[in-house]
Amino acid sequence: MSVALVQGGGGSIGSNFARHLLARTSLNIVATSRDVKASRGTILAGMEKYEDRLTVLELDARDEATIESAAAIVKERFGGASLRLLLNVSGVVSIRPMRMSK
Repeated sequence: MSVALVQGGGGSIGSNFARHLLARTSLNIVATSRDVKASRGTILAGMEKYEDRLTVLELDARDEATIESAAAIVKERFGGASLRLLLNVSGVVSIRPMRMSK
């Protein structure tokens, strides 16, 4: 089974990538998010017929344990050589203001 993983699938850009891939490919889609239930609902809104190809996993980029857990689940469910596409569309980890150099 071939898989596309959308890291940051709960956000506006990530959920729309996931929706696009569900509608236009035969890939299994794994979306990661800090809020699994809300993300699943957003991605599947009006697209429930693709529910069997969507997996939403908890992943917080600031928490190494959630990263390791999500990777293990993907490997267990789909196999180690199944990843065909990885989209990293998560937000910024730091909340410090950026300074522009002159």
